[in-house]
Amino acid sequence: MEQAQLQQKLEDLRQGKIPPGELYATINDFGKAYFLEARPDVERLLTHPDSQYRGLAIQVLATNWRLPEHWETARNMLLTDPDVDCRMKAASALQTLKRDTQDRPTLEVLAGVVTNQQEERIVREVAYAAMRGVVKYDPREQFRFANEDLAAQEVDWNWVWSFLRAR
Repeated sequence: MEQAQLQQKLEDLRQGKIPPGELYATINDFGKAYFLEARPDVERLLTHPDSQYRGLAIQVLATNWRLPEHWETARNMLLTDPDVDCRMKAASALQTLKRDTQDRPTLEVLAGVVTNQQEERIVREVAYAAMRGVVKYDPREQFRFANEDLAAQEVDWNWVWSFLRAR
């Protein structure tokens, strides 16, 4: 999408001219095009009552745009958002922001989710895959984790728990 088209969409969004059925695609277009001028508008969606927009917002800010200042936003969403899909996107966002860094605070947060028996299994699975990506990102491994459930994976529980014991 051309810059002029993105600029027009942003103006339309700010004037309330984007029909509700086109809002998701518009924000997604901003993310894919790395259209940072829309950042304040995307950030406002982090508190949207509709979970699809909160999930899209963290995806654009952290996954598409890789804005490190949204690490805390992703952490908070992972730990507190009532929607499963938002929590999954937040775990993935943490992995994207800290890919291949061995970042201890990120690994601790993700390990807490992986070991939380009260959390939905799918969120725990995404958090485990994210942990692996924070340590050493391997696209084939990420694909494998995305297609197996946590019980079927060869989870290194001692490794996961090591991030929680060291606190």
